Amino acid sequence: NAHLPDGVDDAFAAQRQIATEDFVRLIFTYKALKRQFNKRRTFYKADKDILKGYFSALPFALTVSQKKALDDIIGDMTGGAYMNRLLMGDVGSGKTAVAFAAAYFAIGSGSQCAFIAPTELLARQHYKAASELLGGLGIKVVILTAACAASEKKYVTEAIKSGEAQLIIGTHSLFSENVIYGNLRLVIIDEQHRFGVKEKDAIIKKASEADVLTLSATPIPRALSLALLSELDVSVIERRSRIDDMISTKIVPDYKRNDMFAYIRERAVSGRQAYIVAPRIEDAEGVETDTVKALYKELKEGLFNDIDIAVLHGKSLKADKQAVMDGFNGGSISVLICTTVIEVGIDVKNASVMAVMNAENYGLAALHQLRGRVGRGTEKSYCFLHTTKDDNARLTVLAECGDGFAVSERDFDMRGGGNFLGEKQSGSFENLNNYAVKIDKELISEAKLIAEGIELNKETLGIFREMNYQKYYNIIKNTVFN
Repeated sequence: NAHLPDGVDDAFAAQRQIATEDFVRLIFTYKALKRQFNKRRTFYKADKDILKGYFSALPFALTVSQKKALDDIIGDMTGGAYMNRLLMGDVGSGKTAVAFAAAYFAIGSGSQCAFIAPTELLARQHYKAASELLGGLGIKVVILTAACAASEKKYVTEAIKSGEAQLIIGTHSLFSENVIYGNLRLVIIDEQHRFGVKEKDAIIKKASEADVLTLSATPIPRALSLALLSELDVSVIERRSRIDDMISTKIVPDYKRNDMFAYIRERAVSGRQAYIVAPRIEDAEGVETDTVKALYKELKEGLFNDIDIAVLHGKSLKADKQAVMDGFNGGSISVLICTTVIEVGIDVKNASVMAVMNAENYGLAALHQLRGRVGRGTEKSYCFLHTTKDDNARLTVLAECGDGFAVSERDFDMRGGGNFLGEKQSGSFENLNNYAVKIDKELISEAKLIAEGIELNKETLGIFREMNYQKYYNIIKNTVFN
């Protein structure tokens, strides 16, 4: 039917069947590989009861879904295979509290935990929270970023190598060749959509036997496809309140740009705070987008001349960053004009407006994260997606959808799942055959269900080998387990 069909419908049905069978073989082969190469060789010494100390120090009780997610994680860490789990929870759902619990369990067994954040701002926020919570429980918490002084870096790297440092929080610096871990057993990657595939692999390869926990509010399509294909196990934390209930998301065409700024001014005058995010720090030849510096000059000399505004970006000096964030946190700064350095980890409950300039330049995951910076208090909040483009199909997804997982599914449908066995974050499944049908999540889910129903034993492994699916075996082995 695929080659000599009686009609178009027969041809597509046959192609879909062929594609489904290919994915069944792929998933089954991965399952066999996981058993062979991912078998745990070292075990944690701690018992789950050790977490009682952590729970007693928490200023709140975990929710039902947080407890379920933690049970999944500890189950992986005490199971027969190494953990590779995605912890999904919308902004404000409490992923960090669950992640810290996993770190506490690993450290209680005499192991180290590396906690990687995408920005220095977020790393320092995690360091502060961990120092207050876990430091009070006797855990040695250190931070390592590019901004650390040479003497501090030397002390921290030596503490990491000796094993004195138990929880190591940092940015890309944790990937550095000169950072050698004494006993790294747990790797936590925060906001995984901000890291490339090579970056994630770099830290994981620093530990020959490490459990991996990735956190995300909106997984990029590749992470979603990996979950569908069984490489990632997924736990979901429910948000205490729906984003749709707290935040109204609007697309703002360029001709309404000044109206948007007027509204932000009105909110600022009434005592509320706002973020205005630009894609660039300063002008670049041939690039037509708003910039942080140009917006600050325009607004400070114009509509916002009597309002306290400030700028924040990746090139800001460390002292300036801290002063600006202290001012915004304290309420003395009404409007923060910035880049995506505030995308994750910033929690200012009085901020009720997020305006993203030239929003078409950002991925859906990043936009969803930016939106999550508001709506954190009791005040109704607004996310404005400014655009100079007429075609706003991607932005419409954000306007219509507040749930992070639903956003990622729409992103998956629009961009593709990425290269399952390679490094592409989006696009088609290139290592398999070309199909005349779309590889969607329904097809993958069907294949996954079939593959999971096939018992893994000598007979089935023999049959798969006879069918010459060694190619799948070698592709996955060389990519996933090198």
